[in-house]
Amino acid sequence: VIVAPGTTIEKATVLIRDGVVESITPDGAVPAGYRRFDFAGKTIFPAFIEAALPIDSAAQAAAASAAPGAHWNQYVTPQVGANDLAIPDATLESLRAQGFAVARVLPAGGIFRGTSEVRLLTKASERTLGRDLGGQTVQVVGPRSFDFSQFMAQTPAPGAPQAPGVPGAPAVGQQRGERMSSFPSSLMGSYALMRQTFMDAHWRLDSVTVASPAMPTDDMDALDALLPLVRGEHGLLVDASDDLEAARLVRLAQDQLPSCALGVLGSGNEFRSQDELAALFAKTNAALIMPIDFPQPPDLVSPTATDSVSLRELMGWRYAPTNPKRFIAAGTTVALTTHRMQDKGSFRKRLADAITHGLTRDEALAALTTTPARILGIDGRTGTLENGKLANLIVASGDPFDTESKFEAMFVAGLPVLLPPEAPVLAAGAFAVTADGTTPKPTAKDLRITLDPKDGTLKATWTPDAAAKPADPAAPADAPVDTKTATTTPTEPKADDAAAADAKAAESKVVEGKVVEGKAVENTAVQNKAADAKAGESKAGAAAGSATARRGSVSADGRASG
Repeated sequence: VIVAPGTTIEKATVLIRDGVVESITPDGAVPAGYRRFDFAGKTIFPAFIEAALPIDSAAQAAAASAAPGAHWNQYVTPQVGANDLAIPDATLESLRAQGFAVARVLPAGGIFRGTSEVRLLTKASERTLGRDLGGQTVQVVGPRSFDFSQFMAQTPAPGAPQAPGVPGAPAVGQQRGERMSSFPSSLMGSYALMRQTFMDAHWRLDSVTVASPAMPTDDMDALDALLPLVRGEHGLLVDASDDLEAARLVRLAQDQLPSCALGVLGSGNEFRSQDELAALFAKTNAALIMPIDFPQPPDLVSPTATDSVSLRELMGWRYAPTNPKRFIAAGTTVALTTHRMQDKGSFRKRLADAITHGLTRDEALAALTTTPARILGIDGRTGTLENGKLANLIVASGDPFDTESKFEAMFVAGLPVLLPPEAPVLAAGAFAVTADGTTPKPTAKDLRITLDPKDGTLKATWTPDAAAKPADPAAPADAPVDTKTATTTPTEPKADDAAAADAKAAESKVVEGKVVEGKAVENTAVQNKAADAKAGESKAGAAAGSATARRGSVSADGRASG
């Protein structure tokens, strides 16, 4: 059990009660009343924490822009809250498959995008304790991104119809309100809007502070949503698409909100300005949330393709996997994220690449557990496997950072959301059956049962009892019976033997026994209704060594019925 980065307990017993870790003891006994999971030979470690999970908030932003008290610019919607955003099931499943149990949800889109929420990665149908994790709320801010290939085209408002054949141009004759402005249409305009909005929020705080309680104030829901940020009650998370933008945003935050807790959602290319950014992060005490979506190897299959690859691309491919180690070694607070990854299922492979390029396993685990827990303000509740903390844990078949290791089980707040398949109650194969001595009914001699879950059949063979009924020389000694088809074709019996065979079948309609080769079961039965025995009195009976069984079946996991 890896309790925390650098701390391991061998052969430990983990007790979980009410969704939290109750105790972790070496070779500890399991008290009565606990459901037991045996993971001997496996590795248990804390589940990961996703520090930045943007979710599309376009609908919420549009509603906020249309409400009274909205900002004059449609890209400023700080009143949007992540608590109104649902994580798609596909995203949730992909994150859990990579080992994440907690995520900080962020509104996506716009410039002032709204506030965050920390939540467990559980579905609505999964009942877990401790859903309200609390933590520090942050306001998400970032400039608009622009497609400079259409630089000369006019930028439309979100959702505005476009003129045919003119990318980015609004439809002719469209009426645009003041809140549907195309501003900002440049990076410089984005920074001007951010700076002005911060100044307006400071003005609003001063106005509310000096206003008399009896004096009414104007509805300014957007600016009111920024008051906790200006007061220092909320943190600020800036979204930087490259290394230069990270420096610009940190300096803007330092100028406007010098006492605010600051986080930077990076691009993965910070190594290009490592010295400058590391010094800036240290000065402002900013945390770096770093993507690890490393670039693929460039195409160098031909001289022409080689000429088209720039030195910047080559250096990005070479040095991007060293980005985590460089900043951790420089003393920056670094948390790793799946953000900006098109395929979140490749996260563990990219993490292995970072480890190959210098990141230690303890540093990788800390960047996914203890560090994001501290950044999010939930380190008192999760991040390590300690008494009283949420039981968010992963069970791996081997080294958690080896891509060949499989995550076999996962617990979120003590709830098992992933478990290895249970062993079948009765496996496929051939089994000998003997009487257990508790039933007066006779058991066929040398009775053997064969189970085949693939085709859903159960077959029985036995040796006829010569003392009870003389065998017909024409009948086979062992006649297999397929209970799925529930019929056998006997050889022609003698007329005076038919009644005796029917009576024998009716008397032995239930055979109670146990398996002596394989796994023991109780009340294994091959049943025939009494009506079948009565119907046989007027028909030709079955031959010795065969039987008729109806409704017999074998399920996919080997459970027999009928």
